[in-house]
Amino acid sequence: MPGCSGEFQSPAVYALAQAINGALGNVGQTVTYIDPVEVDAVEHGQSIKELIADMNAGKVDTLVIIGGNPAYNAPVDLDFVSAVDKVKLRIQFSSYKNKTTDHMHWHVPETHYLEAWSDARSYDGTASVIQPMIMPLYDGKSAHEVLSMFTDQSGTSSHDLVQTYWKSQHPTGDFETFWRTSVHDGFVAGTMSSARQLSAKAGSLPAPAGPANGVEVSFRPDPTIYDGSFINNAWLQETPKPLSRNTWDNVAMISPKMARDWKLDQLGDQNDHQSDAQRILEVVFPDGRKVEVPYWPQPGHPDNAVTLFLGYGQTKTGRVGTGTGYDAYKVRPVVRNTLAAA
Repeated sequence: MPGCSGEFQSPAVYALAQAINGALGNVGQTVTYIDPVEVDAVEHGQSIKELIADMNAGKVDTLVIIGGNPAYNAPVDLDFVSAVDKVKLRIQFSSYKNKTTDHMHWHVPETHYLEAWSDARSYDGTASVIQPMIMPLYDGKSAHEVLSMFTDQSGTSSHDLVQTYWKSQHPTGDFETFWRTSVHDGFVAGTMSSARQLSAKAGSLPAPAGPANGVEVSFRPDPTIYDGSFINNAWLQETPKPLSRNTWDNVAMISPKMARDWKLDQLGDQNDHQSDAQRILEVVFPDGRKVEVPYWPQPGHPDNAVTLFLGYGQTKTGRVGTGTGYDAYKVRPVVRNTLAAA
């Protein structure tokens, strides 16, 4: 039985799980370690802090945002909006206008992933070539085509850019057969990442700190719309969330014991038609940040903790997603976990 640590644990927990798997002989059997799938992986919180510091210092003359919405989802304590307004030229490539668009000089339509050639890697590193299903409806540009504008390949189509890259990875043999086979099969043969050996040094990682006299708040991507990128997909909005079965909204999860201790109505009696206002928590942070959220007592949830789900509460997006749910980003700081009172 492999030791599984979960996606959102602390480094200490990951190290402990690795040690357990090593002791049980799981490595190479039921557990395989590989290099990060992300190319040139960075700590994104630190990366955006550095960008905002450079913008505030006047070091950024041109900013190009591809597919992002940092005015909405950047950590609130970094104040992205005031920093980006200092940049001389601001360009956004995205599939629809959003909160960030209000702070841009130019907005260029980005192709949907089904309108452009691209490639991607799965969790085990296997590469796949993405073949478009339709031509771009609004003469949009893909991320590959946008980035090529800053190279000597400006004006090259997404098909030629992707094909040229894979030609460089397959310099010998019959490339045409290799290319057609990869597109037909849906994956590039032989691209799965090689296994790596890991070792953790005992005592080198600090133990995770728990809440002292407050409530620990955790921020998580929404199970269906993720970080808000898919908020305009009505089918995903209609899909019931795991455990809570909620749709078209996000909730604040708490434990049933916490609901009893605080004398909350636990979403009320089914025969009692209570208003939404009777099911609301106000989560207040020490620096004054606060958000009102509908609570959901969830069996198995830790006591003395609240889980807020990201992605909702957007005021400027497509007609499907605008105005649904609460905005957890407006209270999410750059630190990993935060204490609050509720």
